Amino acid sequence: MDKPFSLLGVLFVLIPSVSAQPVAERVLPERGYLPGASVKVVLNVPDTAFVSTLIEIPPQGWEISNILSRYIDEAGFISMPLQASAKPRSIIYYVTPPSSASGDYSFDGHIDGIATSGMTIVSPMAIEPIGIFENHIDLGNVAYSKTEYIRQSDEYQIEVGLTRSAPSSSHFVYREVFGDCSIQAHVKAQNDNPNYSFDSIAAVGIFDNLNFGSSWFGMETKATGECWYGWGKGENLLKGTQAARPSFFDGRMRIERISDLLRAYYFDTELNAWTIAVEHTMPFEDPVYIGILAGCGYGNYNVGTFNAVVLTYVSPTAVTDWEIY
Repeated sequence: MDKPFSLLGVLFVLIPSVSAQPVAERVLPERGYLPGASVKVVLNVPDTAFVSTLIEIPPQGWEISNILSRYIDEAGFISMPLQASAKPRSIIYYVTPPSSASGDYSFDGHIDGIATSGMTIVSPMAIEPIGIFENHIDLGNVAYSKTEYIRQSDEYQIEVGLTRSAPSSSHFVYREVFGDCSIQAHVKAQNDNPNYSFDSIAAVGIFDNLNFGSSWFGMETKATGECWYGWGKGENLLKGTQAARPSFFDGRMRIERISDLLRAYYFDTELNAWTIAVEHTMPFEDPVYIGILAGCGYGNYNVGTFNAVVLTYVSPTAVTDWEIY
């Protein structure tokens, strides 16, 4: 007799794996924005398994910089293709609000329709006076900065640190002034790693504005003890276009602006006198920003100390009087 039998049918359903849509995270400056000053925006993008498009929409009327022009739409937003990548990445750009900006502003954006997370609102910066200076701000891609005024010794200390991917940048402690001005100080840059001493600087400087890529004039000392001076446009850290290595330099330096004429001095310890290092004609539009700054290079850390700081400027409300601090 035939035995009954059965066939066991096994059905396997193959479900293709679906990679999650990437979600970008936005980081805005915790201190907020200053009208007319550049604001750094960081977009942290996770690993992506496929090609996608990042859209970033800053406040209307804010000027975008530090990103390729082909990624900037005429409507004032960023549209950037993202290639597939097994590693997360950070996209950094700058925006400059108009000088008339006030109140809170919103950022928006997405990757292929998936909204960017993180910070969306930036508020006006609360001004933080430090000693004789009225405020302080990062210039460039600074990862960490701290400024302290030690009243007992009348000393300013500026700490600054950068990530390994960030080029030379600095932290600026400044005062907004009109017309002729000068600043002098006894300056020292300190870095425990001799491999980075050349890129660690402490300086006195004058900036035309606080935008990314402002014109500047200044004088610096490196952690190596060398004295440099220079001027330029498009760099947020003083990079000496000319170098001075005076034999009798002890860190005392001075710069001054008289109309369009700018001079840098160092104190010659042998002559016991201020000596001109360079004289340069450079038009700045008032107001200008004068002060002290410390900076460093890739993945570096630096402390700038400033003693015997003397700032002179013409008061905008009484231009016939000098205010000396």
